Amino acid sequence: MSEIRRAVYSILRKPAYALAALFTIALGIGANTAVYTVVRSVLLEPLPFREPKALVQVWETHPELHNLQVSVPTSVVRLWSSNCLHCEANRINDSIIFQRLDAAGNDTK
Repeated sequence: MSEIRRAVYSILRKPAYALAALFTIALGIGANTAVYTVVRSVLLEPLPFREPKALVQVWETHPELHNLQVSVPTSVVRLWSSNCLHCEANRINDSIIFQRLDAAGNDTK
């Protein structure tokens, strides 16, 4: 019981120190919660797609810009899929899935 009295006395004697310690603890808990939330949503939960392993990124390579790779907008991918001779595009829920085919039209899986 004497330890509790001494702790209360110390807090009342130096309230700025107690508030700084409390603020530091609260800041640490808040930062820990924020980091955990990001890690959980990015790394631990599955992607909100039926086949997340089938997701790809489409980009263009520009040799005149030292082979800079630039992501391709969805509108361009849609245009490519409508004019594509050596690929088969399937539309599922307003997204485009390309099946890789070689020049002869054979599946490359």
